[in-house]
Amino acid sequence: MRVLDSLSAIDAVSDEWCDLEARCQTDLTFFQTFAWCRAWVEEFASGKRIQPHIRTVWRGDRLVAVWPLMFTRGALGVQTLETLGDPHSQYANMLCDPTEDPQALGATLIDGLQQNGNVDIALIRALPASSGLGGLLSQRSAIDAEANEAAILDLSQYVSSEAYTASLGKTQKRNRNRRRNHLARHGELLFEVLWPGDVDYRSYLSVCLEMKRRWLSETGRYSAGFALEGYEDFLARLEGNAEDLAGACLSVLKCGDRVVALELGFIRNRHYYAYIGGFDWDLGSHSPGKVQMDMTVCWLIDNGIVAYDLLGNAADYKQSWTNRTVPLVAHTIPFSLRGRIYAALWVRGLRPLAKRFYNRLPEAWRRLMVAGQTFGGLLIYV
Repeated sequence: MRVLDSLSAIDAVSDEWCDLEARCQTDLTFFQTFAWCRAWVEEFASGKRIQPHIRTVWRGDRLVAVWPLMFTRGALGVQTLETLGDPHSQYANMLCDPTEDPQALGATLIDGLQQNGNVDIALIRALPASSGLGGLLSQRSAIDAEANEAAILDLSQYVSSEAYTASLGKTQKRNRNRRRNHLARHGELLFEVLWPGDVDYRSYLSVCLEMKRRWLSETGRYSAGFALEGYEDFLARLEGNAEDLAGACLSVLKCGDRVVALELGFIRNRHYYAYIGGFDWDLGSHSPGKVQMDMTVCWLIDNGIVAYDLLGNAADYKQSWTNRTVPLVAHTIPFSLRGRIYAALWVRGLRPLAKRFYNRLPEAWRRLMVAGQTFGGLLIYV
């Protein structure tokens, strides 16, 4: 087992890491790829607050497993070991060579976690319960209050977008046609998918993020990911390839010349991750975001993608778009007295209660709190 703790150490194994990715066909591993991890470390891990701790397993000169982690220090001074890229990385997972025993690789990666100097606690969130790591950590203390699930639309059953549309119920078809017709009154509907390197990709990415920021503001929500300086530059740095249907891509919906909805997504192993969506708030009554999602799903099906992943955190709209779920679990492993106190009182106790209280507040109250960056910041950063 070797640890990569710097950008230079990551770069030194770039070929081996990418080779491992090509061999590893496991779902829900985009956020463990070299491109994602390297770009994130370059943008956010240059200061003292965040230190990369990427655990790797080698058989001779062959890289056979990668588990990207990082050290962070919270507002209470608690030294934490957590998933690299949090809060931007949506799944905790590991890359594993399919010719190796995943149990043995996972055990090697986990062994010695407690020997990392003055770290107080390991906190692994959004871990697929059925993954190799999920099984190995299942005997640890799960954070029941943070139980979660990912919502996914299985596209493999549809031979074409027409077959998908035909499978919808009468009410679904009527609602989708109504939304398209109402939106089309503002101009002809035009849909396209852009890739990094395309002329308009960077400017439309900025529009997507600005639309998302307005939605956060209008609904009184706080996002730790958007609060980090450099987030847009990080996303713009991610690669994507139209020929291979891999990496970052941007769905764009227009009414005439007016951009009304966008979605930034990632593709790996024919699995699409719907990462950030934004829509024209002034046209919200016409549901441009839902029209864009419908067109994106059809494009994915026609291009051989087998899953449309709306990621974790349950929401009513996700349930209406998807047909299967993946349980996500969280595990906390305290290494010190301070870590045990932090896990018992804050992680399992006060933080979930505070989040539920905050989410039940009227939007007007939440907007005031977010504007002052008080309660929302406390929930995220402590």
